[in-house]
Amino acid sequence: FRKMLNSKHLIEAVAMVILMGSVPARALEGADLNRKGFAHGAIGVQTYVESEELLAGRGVQIPGQAELTRDALAQMWVPESRIEVLPGIR
Repeated sequence: FRKMLNSKHLIEAVAMVILMGSVPARALEGADLNRKGFAHGAIGVQTYVESEELLAGRGVQIPGQAELTRDALAQMWVPESRIEVLPGIR
């Protein structure tokens, strides 16, 4: 992720959009940017995974990548009120 982003080009923003990928790497980077004051919130988008929908049909609920990232950010002191997970498109 760091290779995609050069810190010389960062500017302060109201919120950052966290692209899904490696949950730990995205959460760490998001929390660091928040702590450094580059963003005051985070937006994640729930990814659609057909097998998760099949599990839900059987009454099994598991968190998706966006929820895991949200939970990790909250544990790293990003205020939950500043973390939003948007529904993805099927």
